[in-house]
Amino acid sequence: MQTEGIAKRYAQALFHLAREKNLLEAFLEELTRVVRITEGEDLLRKLLFAPNVPLEFKKEVLRERASASPFLLNFLYLLLDKRRWRFLGQILSLFQELLQEHHNILEVKVESAVPVSPEQERELSLVMGKKLGKRIHLSVTIDPSLLGGLVLRFQDKVIDGSIRTKLRGLETQLLRMPIEHEMRWLMHLRENRN
Repeated sequence: MQTEGIAKRYAQALFHLAREKNLLEAFLEELTRVVRITEGEDLLRKLLFAPNVPLEFKKEVLRERASASPFLLNFLYLLLDKRRWRFLGQILSLFQELLQEHHNILEVKVESAVPVSPEQERELSLVMGKKLGKRIHLSVTIDPSLLGGLVLRFQDKVIDGSIRTKLRGLETQLLRMPIEHEMRWLMHLRENRN
């Protein structure tokens, strides 16, 4: 998608600047705060998106509200100048991904039908870490509709080991059985009745 490409280029540029300045975590902290402020304040958000508000006024308000470093402020001004402000949230997410990649961390989302103990989390992290050669950061959510098992989501992959999915697969196989087998089975039942 083109919009994701735009956000990615800005995130990469910011990441390289932050790495160059040895301020990766500081930039992440500042950027997170700016996103929280600008998305949390309705009036500020409307002001930043308003086409009839002069750019210099937007920058002045942003400078006062954001309390960001000069480097990050210049980046934010660039987003305003280029009318790319709407990508700020995406840029933050992509920056976080780049930072995790830089630290060799892989974010894995785990869905489980039942609560996962800290010991099970450690074991899963250890096994996945060895397999993938990365430090694993798990975020676990509970979804009773899975009926059992786990669903793992990381990068562009989904590993679905849930009972719900296995039952759906079984249902699909049963529905695809040739009709002649069903007919023979029904005839067999009828013959045994007589």
